Amino acid sequence: MEKIQNYQAHQAKLPGMNLPWLQERRSLALDRMERSGMAFERDETWKHLSLSAFSLPDRIEADHPALEAQIPELIASNGPLISFRDGQIHEISAGGLENGLTLLDLASALEKHPEQILEILKYVPTPEQGAANLVTALAGAGAFIDVPEGMVLGEPIQIQSLSTGKTTLNALHHFIRIRKGARATLIVHHAGPDEVRHLTLTNTTILLEEGASLDHYKLQREGNDCHHFEGICIEQSGDSGYHQLQVALGGRIARTDIHPILGDRAHCDLDGIFLAKDKMQLDTHTRIIHRGQQTKSRDAYRGIATGEGRGIFQGRIIVEAHARKALAEMQSRNLLLSEMAEIDARPELEIHHDDVQCAHGVTVGQLDDAHLFFLASRGIDPIEAKKILTFGFANEVLGKVRPEPLRKHAHILIEREIEKALMEEDNI
Repeated sequence: MEKIQNYQAHQAKLPGMNLPWLQERRSLALDRMERSGMAFERDETWKHLSLSAFSLPDRIEADHPALEAQIPELIASNGPLISFRDGQIHEISAGGLENGLTLLDLASALEKHPEQILEILKYVPTPEQGAANLVTALAGAGAFIDVPEGMVLGEPIQIQSLSTGKTTLNALHHFIRIRKGARATLIVHHAGPDEVRHLTLTNTTILLEEGASLDHYKLQREGNDCHHFEGICIEQSGDSGYHQLQVALGGRIARTDIHPILGDRAHCDLDGIFLAKDKMQLDTHTRIIHRGQQTKSRDAYRGIATGEGRGIFQGRIIVEAHARKALAEMQSRNLLLSEMAEIDARPELEIHHDDVQCAHGVTVGQLDDAHLFFLASRGIDPIEAKKILTFGFANEVLGKVRPEPLRKHAHILIEREIEKALMEEDNI
């Protein structure tokens, strides 16, 4: 009861207090948390991870100084930027901001365009369970992005979420609307220092109108004592296209849920790579709903685990009764670099129409001894040989990153993390 009262006190400080519909959503989410407790854990999609991993501490303010100097350098870009620090708006840069493009922090958007946020929420369903409830109840900051009809953005929009250790909670809700025929690229970057306990909770709500297209990249490399959750919900209208690619390298416990709903002739591509090292647990759950006709989806994830790291991939494709001529493919390929590492992969198909083409596949294995021997026979050091093969495994995903600065940045990060993990595994 005391913790719920603390949540209510936190809600009272959030923006949008003058909007009855928003207050009702927050109160209902808090009420669901109080009534359901841990009952949702009977849900198979949460069998590997307890909601207790995302429970709030008694105090939001940390009892130690901020550690800004330990935050790594972020990606350079000439495009629009909105950054958050410790769950609060820090900066909005209008670099490259084109006429008609709206980029606001959530508090300003609730003041200037509350009806647009309400309209997005009417179209895009937000999960009413698990950690997504926490975000609905507690998020008071976030980005509002509205790309006007027909606009093709030349530079990516960046959202940066940083933790300095000043607070124990970063709760954000982003609202993104890509209007008819518009095209955009979005890069979201989560970062923070090691050895500082903090909780990052994010919901990202995306509405793609007819013929719209969005390339969406997520780079998650928070500190080794961060607990991270993000729920991404996408409503795709007819002929729209959505590509999401995530690189997960950080956090003690991190989970990302990705839930696209496809309208007529919409297509969706989901790609990802994670590296679970030490005692990290990285969890990705995708649920793609084919609702319209002639839809296409591809879901392809790669995982690497070393030390006592654990990776989890749960993918589900749902083809509804009227979704004739749906084409769906799911693949999970995983690599174990140590005896204690673990990866659980669970693909599922739920098909309610006969006129479809759907397939899925899973592999979990180790580096090929024959390939290692081949490299060793050419004088390549064993650690270097393992690094070459492991990076090659990851590089097939990184090759799909279109913005060159991000691709180079991700290359450097993954190569460095792979080398570090391999050296620790061999006690070097």
